[in-house]
Amino acid sequence: MSVKFFGQFLLESGEVDPGHLREAIRLMNRTNKRLGTLAVEAGMVSEADTMRVNKAQLRTDRPFGELAVELGVLQADQLEELVRLQETRRLRVGQALVQLGHLSEDRLGPLLDGFKADQAPYQSSGRDLPAGLSSSRLAGVVIDLLPRFCMRVAQIRVKIAPNDPEATATTHGIAVGISVRGGHALDIVLAADREFAELLAAGISGGEPADLDDELVIDGVGEFLNVLAGNAVAVLEREGFEAELEPPRPVELPIDGHRFQLVATSGQADLILSRSRSQSQSQSPRSD
Repeated sequence: MSVKFFGQFLLESGEVDPGHLREAIRLMNRTNKRLGTLAVEAGMVSEADTMRVNKAQLRTDRPFGELAVELGVLQADQLEELVRLQETRRLRVGQALVQLGHLSEDRLGPLLDGFKADQAPYQSSGRDLPAGLSSSRLAGVVIDLLPRFCMRVAQIRVKIAPNDPEATATTHGIAVGISVRGGHALDIVLAADREFAELLAAGISGGEPADLDDELVIDGVGEFLNVLAGNAVAVLEREGFEAELEPPRPVELPIDGHRFQLVATSGQADLILSRSRSQSQSQSPRSD
């Protein structure tokens, strides 16, 4: 068993083939629209307003709707209407496959039950970090934030598999790291294949993946890490801990650290975390 999405479970079960799944994903992409897109289509906001809210989201881990209301882009009643509309229209992969005729409706329920049972060992509310990270509050925050920011920046759904000490070293070709210094010092590395890295870089820059050269892709992944780590550091600072963020940098693989495989809807990547050898000995909150 391993962490997976429902579509992968269906593929491995032989219920659908890759072509069916790609067709379902295209249907979902046409049907499932982001809150900002729905607001523009409804004439509630301009595209410039949605861009302003999206940029604000990179500085703080808060939902689009909440920030839009705070910034005066949406009214509270408009947000409620959009949330209801979004949920009413939401199409999931199993439903898309049924609509397309690739899966019978009477099979969907039993398959969902089988998927939930298969994934039950990975659905605990907390996460047991490996011994080398167990006392790192920052590591837990980074792991918690990463899937949300992958979705927010690049529309990539991500699940983080448990650390596997027996796993072979990552072979993904693009690797960028960032370091946090202070009482909760941590080295954070994201190693990704070209598809995953291009989508992150394009989401950060607002460009198209095909237009990005190697340098722009690396810079984009670095800026994504800067956003991720910056938000994680902000959580610690609100709890009274001091931390300092260093600039992102390309790194060469392999490197030492605890590897977490990212199970993603697009591309492949690993998150590698390690306690910095130069970290401060103090892990107590600052005293004012």
